[in-house]
Amino acid sequence: MDLVEQLRMLRRRLDKTLAHFEHELDEIGHVGFVLDEIAAQHTPEAGASVARARRSTAEERALRAQARVGAAAVAYDWNLDGSAQVRINGGTSFHLQAKPAALLRIIATPGGQATNDGLIGWRSYAEAGVALAKYTGRAATPRNVTHTIYKLRKALREAGQNWFFIQTDHHGRVRFALRAEAAGPSPHQDAPR
Repeated sequence: MDLVEQLRMLRRRLDKTLAHFEHELDEIGHVGFVLDEIAAQHTPEAGASVARARRSTAEERALRAQARVGAAAVAYDWNLDGSAQVRINGGTSFHLQAKPAALLRIIATPGGQATNDGLIGWRSYAEAGVALAKYTGRAATPRNVTHTIYKLRKALREAGQNWFFIQTDHHGRVRFALRAEAAGPSPHQDAPR
């Protein structure tokens, strides 16, 4: 094996390892979020109980099932600072800060790697990072993308939205679970200003 082949092989191994590492970072962020939720449930004023925990598990299963089907629509009303008021499935509007709003716009836009599950395609963390850098004017590393995914999921959950719509996989890809037939342009899907 010549030197060029060895370098290419090492590069492929590095890319695979990086994709796996990014997925694990995303999982660590999600575990941190769950720990925050558990801590909040066990504060004296929360009055958490076993029944409530069971209800949360049932609610989580329902949210996951809804995410497998996908959202029908996402609409944005952009603010001058890049933040946005967002509505999913025509529901209640909620606020997203600029970077999570830009990431949502990127991963909820048709394109990416095709799927056969009726939802829009996946985007690699690198692809999402490049697009995020265009919106924010700052470099976005895969780790920045992972952190922004965490912030986006947290914002959705705090707003009472389905945070399972933000999907990641072990190939280092991310998407918003939006039905492919619903993914056409919307009058509210202007780019951030």
